[in-house]
Amino acid sequence: MTLFIQNDVGGVGTGTVLPNSAEANIFTIGKMDTALGEETQPAPSDLIKVTYGAQTENGAGPDRLHDLVNTDFAGVAGTIDIIVLAVDDSFTLTDGSVVSQSAGVTLPVGDALNPTNSVLVVYDPAPPVCVKNESSSAFDVPFPGPVVLFHELSHARRMATSSLLSLTATGCAASPEENAAEIDENAVRDQLGIAHRDANDHCGGPCGSSESCCIVASIATGSHSEEVNSLRLLRNRFLRRSEVGYDFFERLHYDYYAFSPQVCTAMGQDPELVENVARYCVRPLTASLRLLQAHLMEDLPAADVGREIVGADDGLEAVDEADLDTALALLRRARTRGDGGESEFVTWALLAPIEIYMTAVADRVSGLAADAIGRRFADRVARWAPELPLTDVWALLSDYDMRAELDFLAKCLLRTPYARRRFATRLLETCEERERIGRVLADAGYLREAAA
Repeated sequence: MTLFIQNDVGGVGTGTVLPNSAEANIFTIGKMDTALGEETQPAPSDLIKVTYGAQTENGAGPDRLHDLVNTDFAGVAGTIDIIVLAVDDSFTLTDGSVVSQSAGVTLPVGDALNPTNSVLVVYDPAPPVCVKNESSSAFDVPFPGPVVLFHELSHARRMATSSLLSLTATGCAASPEENAAEIDENAVRDQLGIAHRDANDHCGGPCGSSESCCIVASIATGSHSEEVNSLRLLRNRFLRRSEVGYDFFERLHYDYYAFSPQVCTAMGQDPELVENVARYCVRPLTASLRLLQAHLMEDLPAADVGREIVGADDGLEAVDEADLDTALALLRRARTRGDGGESEFVTWALLAPIEIYMTAVADRVSGLAADAIGRRFADRVARWAPELPLTDVWALLSDYDMRAELDFLAKCLLRTPYARRRFATRLLETCEERERIGRVLADAGYLREAAA
């Protein structure tokens, strides 16, 4: 068992470590094979061991992972051959270089930047780069976290087997080593249903964040589309601005990747499905999130929201009530994961906003007046907002940090007394430290509204 995830900086550099992202990316590469697992190592270890039993999924990703996990590579002493360290976009190695500028780096044993006795992979699960399209000269191919990691693991395997190829190259030409990693990378792109990169070109170009949570939207509408950029903007303005938001995004990212690769693969095989996903999912989600931001964060009155919906260029002008009924029914069925469970994170952040907007479109199609459409939209939002999934991150916050989170939510999400009352009730029901949390809720004004 030779593949491990590191859960702290471990002397590698300075910045935030994202072990949950590494875990999600590994499981995505492995096509969510149920034989994949992990074991937290006894203290004082800062490593999580990846396990892979009897392989049940086939493909480039599962095959490579099974090999890496279950091979004791002779080129590395000991039993810990490869360590994976996922980091945020500000993470700086000890020589001052920023990992996100190159998406990732793999360091052999003995390298001055590698403080471990193993091959070390350090990568950004959301690098702000695109790569060159195999079919054109455009730098429009997304570089999501699982692809970045698979690319680096290609290097890691050759380092662990002492078979690294030449790194000599000129300009953007890929060296033999990089060419081999990029050919490997394209194999997992096939698995995920996303475009090949030019394996002979090692340069990247800016395209905004190619966060893998936007993969379906990127494929359906284009990686530079207004829809994708809108999703990224909302993520950065809300999810990445608080501890609770960041924790939520990590969990959403994990659950989203339980199904998005299958959606991407299906879209790659059916051009009509690409348009349907764009029309009935991505564009309504983007429109809904844009209106949610305007209404909740920028105080756009409900009546104006209604007028925005009536005048929206959302591609749904010609749909009839039967189409909308079918779309809403599909959304409700999509709440259930393939294993029969339901992801509350995917439901709340993606499916519910789409449903809110599509229901408003149904109101528009039925001829309802703009003011009434806006009021009904605002009512649905007020009921949706306080159902934000709750996790154990709340119990880990200090009183000061919890108050800051509650103040932030009151300004950008829980704008109505009802929303704050409902959220306070749910938080008290969920957390064990009722007395402490109740005190902070009262200090933030949430319980005064609940009492009223």
